This record gives sequence, C-alpha cells and structure tokens, in this order.
Amino acid sequence: MTGESGETRVKRDVTVCAYREENEPAVLALLARAFGRWPTGLDAEPGAFFRWKHENSPFGPSTRLVAKIDGEIAGFLALMPWRLRFGDAICDTMRGVDIAVAPDFQGSGVANALITESRSSYSSDIAMSWSNPNERSRPVVLNAGRKRVDGLPRFVGFGGAALGTAKRLFASSPPSPADESLVAALADEAFVERVVSGPGPMERISTAYDVDFLRWRYGQQGPYRAVVSEHPRAGAGIAIFRTQMHGRFSVARVCELLSEHGDERVLRELVRQVRQRARTNFLVSAFASSRAAGRCGLVRSRRTAMIAANPLHDGLAPNPTQASAWALSLGDLELI
Repeated sequence: MTGESGETRVKRDVTVCAYREENEPAVLALLARAFGRWPTGLDAEPGAFFRWKHENSPFGPSTRLVAKIDGEIAGFLALMPWRLRFGDAICDTMRGVDIAVAPDFQGSGVANALITESRSSYSSDIAMSWSNPNERSRPVVLNAGRKRVDGLPRFVGFGGAALGTAKRLFASSPPSPADESLVAALADEAFVERVVSGPGPMERISTAYDVDFLRWRYGQQGPYRAVVSEHPRAGAGIAIFRTQMHGRFSVARVCELLSEHGDERVLRELVRQVRQRARTNFLVSAFASSRAAGRCGLVRSRRTAMIAANPLHDGLAPNPTQASAWALSLGDLELI
C-alpha cells in the first residue's frame, strides 16, 4: 500500500522509501553502528566516500532505500549499477553493496522489507542482480533468492622484500603512500584505452572497464599506485596496487592487472614492477588462470571469494551461478 507521502508499507510498523539527501547523517551513523567502522578496509572520510560511491560512479547513481520504524531510520540498502562483460557481450546489472540494519531493530523484518522493495527498481534491461556480501549480510542476501557461488580464486606469492633471507621476511615496512604514478598512468588516455579495449578474459564475466571507470574507481579513494608496461609484440598493460599491513607482514594487493592482449609476458613484467616498487613481504592478486598466476610466481590461496548471484535473464553465458565463469579483480571484490 502506498500513502500520500510516497512511502510504501511493506510490513507492519516498517516503511521503506527512497533515500533523500537529508538522510545522509543518519545513514552514515547507521552504517557505523552496524559495521563497527564504515567504510571498511579503506581510510576514507565516510561522507565523501558515500557520495563518491553512490553518486559519482560512471555507471550511474545508486538506487538507495531507507527503512523506518516509528519515523526512525532503521535500515539502509544501496544497489549500484554495474556493467559486466559476459564474454563478448556487455550487460547492465545491479550490484548490492550496502545493506545495514540498526542493532536496535535486528529481527524486525527490516532487511527483508528493503530487499523486497528494491526489486521494483529493476528495469527489464537489468540482466542480473549480484553482490559479494560480507559475513553479516550473507544470510539475508541468500535467503532473498541469490545463489551462493563459492570458490572465486585469489593467488599469493612473495613480494620484493621477501626475496632473501628469513630475517628479511620478518622485516616488514609500513604501507607506502599514494604517489603520482597512478595519475600519470591514467593521464595517457590513448594508452589506457588500448589496454581496456582488449578482448578481456575469454568466456568469463568481468567488469566492463573504460578510462572513466578506472579514474573514478582508483583516482579519488585510497592510496593506489600504478605501473605500466609496453611490449613491442605483446602489447600494453597496467597494474594498479596498494600496500597494507596484515599482522606483522606487509602485503601488496594488485587490484587491477590489465593487459591489452592478455599476454603473459606483459603480466609477468607488471608483477615484477609491482614487487620492485612495493617492496612488501607478500603479493596478492587475481588471475584468469592458475597457469598465468604460476608464471608470475604466485600460487592459489586457500582463501577464496564468494559471490551471490540472481540471473534475471534466461540464457546468460557464461553461467553466473558457476564460480569458473567469473574473472573479477581484487579491486572489484574489495569495493563492498
């Protein structure tokens, strides 16, 4: 039932309505209470990060909903438009990235009300809804009908600082700050277009990159750095990475490893440069295959990623409910 205010009565005592700009302080406070700290994994000012994430994406602004109980904001949900490549085809999808319920309203049906109402925002052009939910939101997301897709691989190897004695292995250095390398790499628009206009992982699902996406994703949030490679026969490539501490060890996270033709010579050179620049104990990245990772000196990690997918169009190929169909980067997966 819809009232004069435009609010939709979804369940007794719970109403869901569109997010409004004046809701931002309450929503940010809700996210901080629900997750302990928000955003997670990045040292970013919450308000700026929220607007960057949900208002400035080149794929379009997010669909945002708030749930209220007795006039108080009890929950929040956001869906980001996300363009994916299914092999050679490009499809519009909706990606669930933020769903939170205030601790005082847990178990009140808030999450289900938000998810139910969000489905009305899907146009017929949306091929799939999906997310990579954290542990807290997984039960709600999976109960809402998305299929759990386990086993998306990550690969790990030694970083530059670990290529030596055991003493050096334990001699961690603090994470390196951002520098001008990313700005310089993305400033050459013709070079970047060559890299991202390549064929992509064959018969796999990956983000449909372009220059605007990379500048938005990495140019405004986080201490990201970049290296580039140009091979006369193998083509061009870009790696975007950041460093962080994991316990006593320093880790280089290669968020994007992009090659014009997918040539392993370019990938090896990019990983070599990241090792040299980052000087961390370990290096983590995603690869299209274990073979390509092995040629760069990385092995499959025991830790894998999980996707929750709900295909909305019949006959999507490759099948998004199969882990082997996906080829997302670490940068894709860490944006939750």
